[in-house]
Amino acid sequence: MSFLLIRVPAYAVSRTRRLMKRPKLYWGDVGLALHLSGSPEPSGAFLENLVLLDLLVWRDGRQERGEVLHWRTATGRRWTSS
Repeated sequence: MSFLLIRVPAYAVSRTRRLMKRPKLYWGDVGLALHLSGSPEPSGAFLENLVLLDLLVWRDGRQERGEVLHWRTATGRRWTSS
């Protein structure tokens, strides 16, 4: 496992429905993603990746380990929360 991709499961009320929804993929190394894209600084999806990585570090430092899930509306708009 190279840890280049992070899979964030979709939010759903029941765990069965959660398994049927597609997870969202994030780059595990934002610096590498920026280099490959030729972008000079993080914005948009790269910034979203940085926020996710910070959220995962914060979550892993807590005793109560919550889930990090993404939520997509019927129109396709996405949200990530913990």
